[in-house]
Amino acid sequence: MKGKVSLAVILILILGCGGPEKIWIKVNTPSKIDISRYHSIAVLPLLPLKRDDRNGDQGESISYFIRREIAKVKGINLIDAQTTRRILEGEKISIQTLESPEQMVDICGELGVDAVIAGTYKLYHVSEPRRYYVERYSPQLRQYVTQAVTYYEKTYYLKLHLMLIDSKTGKPILDEEYEPSYSEAHNIGSLIVSEVAQDNPALERLTLDAISQFLKKIAPHYEREERYLLR
Repeated sequence: MKGKVSLAVILILILGCGGPEKIWIKVNTPSKIDISRYHSIAVLPLLPLKRDDRNGDQGESISYFIRREIAKVKGINLIDAQTTRRILEGEKISIQTLESPEQMVDICGELGVDAVIAGTYKLYHVSEPRRYYVERYSPQLRQYVTQAVTYYEKTYYLKLHLMLIDSKTGKPILDEEYEPSYSEAHNIGSLIVSEVAQDNPALERLTLDAISQFLKKIAPHYEREERYLLR
């Protein structure tokens, strides 16, 4: 008898309510690495996979964006860029240096930090013609005609290799690779201008895309999860 009553109550509740409503909530998500173990961290200038003197400042720019986002994580004493540059002045840091635990222990010791963030990058782009069709009215023909319009799609790619390296072992605690992309449309004139422009608007966008994923691995964060609400 009790079972029948309970079933009746459930049916009444279900029928009396509207359909479920989908909502999004923020959930505190733990990180893969406990970054609180490392009280002081330095960010080294990122090294290009392919040497390009014209783009020699890009490694510094990427490091700046990384440093800016890392600084938002609570409990981290982040060594500023000027101090890092002054201490490491005269040091020839190469990809081989990053792969040498002994050398990385020495660098961490010079900086007096518990860990460093270092890595490599490759920024490149591909431009390809694209075509779309529009309907335009022709006064001569007195009717709408289909016309092809050509534009250029320029896609930027950033291949970013980031490592969080422990000062005691000189080895990566976290070793991640990212390759975000970003596309923009150009006509022939704006395409030529973008090729010779000194500033690269895509660099910050691509770096922030990658570093947001990296930060989720080293610091607790909030993620959106789907829930259903019965009214």
